Amino acid sequence: MYCLRLLQAGAFAAFTVDLLVYPLDTIKTRVQSPEYKQLYTNVSTKAIDRSLFRGLYQGIGSVILATIPSCSCAHFGLVTITHSSKQEPSSQHMKLRKQSSVKHRYQLQSPTPLRLRLAS
Repeated sequence: MYCLRLLQAGAFAAFTVDLLVYPLDTIKTRVQSPEYKQLYTNVSTKAIDRSLFRGLYQGIGSVILATIPSCSCAHFGLVTITHSSKQEPSSQHMKLRKQSSVKHRYQLQSPTPLRLRLAS
């Protein structure tokens, strides 16, 4: 059941990102095309034509079909590896970690003097 939820979360994330990013990518591609001025601007007023925003989701089905399985598996793998690599640190490890963070904090607070060399 847990595995299925991880796969569903990855699929939902991929679907959401595709729905949000695909229209922006379509507009960017249209603006960068060599025929942009001819196809998407009004010649007399030089304003952006409405046709630039038509069919923004055209072709999204194949993108969704490709990204859902890959993102589901990637999310499942990432969460599985992250959870399996977490271990309880020993008390000795925590003591050393605390000492090193205190030492690092004091090193950051005492700046080293800068030596400037003036051109003569």
